Amino acid sequence: MALLEEAKAYNVSQPSSRAGIDSKVKAINCAGGLGTAGSKVEVVYCVSNYDPNAVDACANKAADDTSIVAVAGGGVAEGTPGATFAKAGLTSIPQTAYASDLNGATTFAIAPSGVQLGPGEPVMGCMLGYEKQSLLLIQNPAAAGVPDLDNAALKSYDCPDLLRTVQVPQTATDLSSQVVAASKDADAIVLAVGPAQAVAAFKAKQQLGIDVPFITNSGTMTADTIKAAGAAAEGVLVESQAYLPADDSESTGAAQFRADMKANGTSDLVDGWAQGSWLTFDVLQAATKDVATIDRASVLAAMSALSSYDGGGQLPTIDFTKPAPNPDFPRLFNDQFSPAVVKDGTFVALEDGTIDKFVPISKVG
Repeated sequence: MALLEEAKAYNVSQPSSRAGIDSKVKAINCAGGLGTAGSKVEVVYCVSNYDPNAVDACANKAADDTSIVAVAGGGVAEGTPGATFAKAGLTSIPQTAYASDLNGATTFAIAPSGVQLGPGEPVMGCMLGYEKQSLLLIQNPAAAGVPDLDNAALKSYDCPDLLRTVQVPQTATDLSSQVVAASKDADAIVLAVGPAQAVAAFKAKQQLGIDVPFITNSGTMTADTIKAAGAAAEGVLVESQAYLPADDSESTGAAQFRADMKANGTSDLVDGWAQGSWLTFDVLQAATKDVATIDRASVLAAMSALSSYDGGGQLPTIDFTKPAPNPDFPRLFNDQFSPAVVKDGTFVALEDGTIDKFVPISKVG
């Protein structure tokens, strides 16, 4: 099952995540399936509708259907699916790891996202030499703690605190005044708003002739966001869940991801969401390569025993046999981000020698 944060009533869909899942599933099945017996993969999609009851219904459906041997490729903020999956002995490999997933003992989160990912944006800025960073922050209760989390991550690197936080009302469509306020005396702007508001911010910056760079994350920079922003998105710095270099890179995993997306006819949806979803099925394939019978118990045992996985160079090496690196997120086995930049209508790895390929979001301990 793939449990996705989608809701028709709010016109919210995740085409990139679906493309990443479908492209990898197609590749797995074309290669013979999972395990030594070649078990073919089928995916049941279930959506959140932004309703915790709908999420829990999806989780219970997965738990009760023994033909479902894992949950992968998605991630939702509502409900308590992680605990339900754990009780059922059902492996969960979320693309977006919310607290609802991370509270389950059978969760194997391979990349940070949401609240874990955000503080890496100002850390990235500091490592690139930007010491006066403003935060452009959506104004809602869920975002209230973001400045403190950002400053804590900055402090762990001995970097200066955020210069200021500029609030953006949830309903705002013109962000000109907020972009002006955030850019004053700043050498970078950390962007923590939704995709539509990000587009508005990029266009306001371009129209106003402001040259302060934006830093955001791959959750915001979807293929649709980049397309909607057009030239205004060029040069935006991106804190990415995984390493996604240009087409000519020698990264075998990234090359395979792009090839699978092309074979699926969805190259136009290559972004962090697609890559993250693809990786959740790739790690499932890697863990079960020597498994004779694919069922819940064998999948969980194989995932628990996997001690070296990097997605062909797309992730730092992950070891599920050891405790997660940050005790605050005990089922998040990778707390590092990969620096990227929007170039020619897509985001690719930032490989200018000023920052490492993988960077811990916060120095723990």
